[in-house]
Amino acid sequence: MGRPQHFHDDDIDQDYPDCVNDEDMTATGRKITEDPDDCLIEAFVENAKLARLVGMISRKLYPTRPLSTNKRLEMTQRLQHDIDEWYKSLPAFLSTVKPSSLIRSLQRQSVAIRMAYCHAIMHLHRPFLLRSAGQHAEASIKQCVTAAFTVLRTADNIATSGRMFHAFWWTHYVTFCALSITYVWQIQRLRCDCGLDTEQLFTLAERCQTHLAHATASNSPSRRYSIILEELRAEAGVNSGARLAAAQVDHGAISMSDSAFEADQGDSSTTTNLLESWQISDWLDLDALAYGYPTGSSPDLGCFDSVFN
Repeated sequence: MGRPQHFHDDDIDQDYPDCVNDEDMTATGRKITEDPDDCLIEAFVENAKLARLVGMISRKLYPTRPLSTNKRLEMTQRLQHDIDEWYKSLPAFLSTVKPSSLIRSLQRQSVAIRMAYCHAIMHLHRPFLLRSAGQHAEASIKQCVTAAFTVLRTADNIATSGRMFHAFWWTHYVTFCALSITYVWQIQRLRCDCGLDTEQLFTLAERCQTHLAHATASNSPSRRYSIILEELRAEAGVNSGARLAAAQVDHGAISMSDSAFEADQGDSSTTTNLLESWQISDWLDLDALAYGYPTGSSPDLGCFDSVFN
């Protein structure tokens, strides 16, 4: 969430648990079978491994000291290779098998691991949405926006199928990341060919932002996510038939200034790009913003101060 860690990954020496189901454990150890069933704990272990990679991305690509373009590209390619190797090691039910073909317990794990995988891709490549670095940057932008599209499609399927979208904070967080990437991509007018249906992408963005607005209690991070995103959406100039529910419901819980919608009303040619002063590390500040980022403590994110007045 862009917050300092209490314990660093490099200082943790605990082994991962063995991937074995309870019914396959005996008094003398694991029961050996020729055709073992899919393990219910495997997704948790793989998620922990991926979380370490995401932590490494944060340390190496979001440092306080600026990186040269060549160094950033080199690290990005190396970390993408690590993520690819992690993905190749996944069992079939977490990678190649469609979640809808699985039993409910494995289906949830499969969807969660796919969302986590897309989040890692977005986390790795989204810095390139702020700066151009030639052909390699275009490849990173494409991977980032494609992962965001996958997240939005998955989140919309979860919400519309009635599978308790409101109950899972991780889904809300990853959806927020995907939406912010979608709007920043539009604000920056990055004309790389991502090979996506742009109209469908922004339709999904509108739907998922509405899902976030109605997800949980009025003072929850998911509701704050939606309010923050409304300002990005307005800056991006994404058409909407009406203001989203985030600014309409429970006015007493979170005060929303009308200035957040001024970009909708003004001339886009005279509107200042709110990303012009952003640094790479501001992505992490944005991640933490829904959890009460102190007003006025970041000059680059001052455009959001009115959200939490």
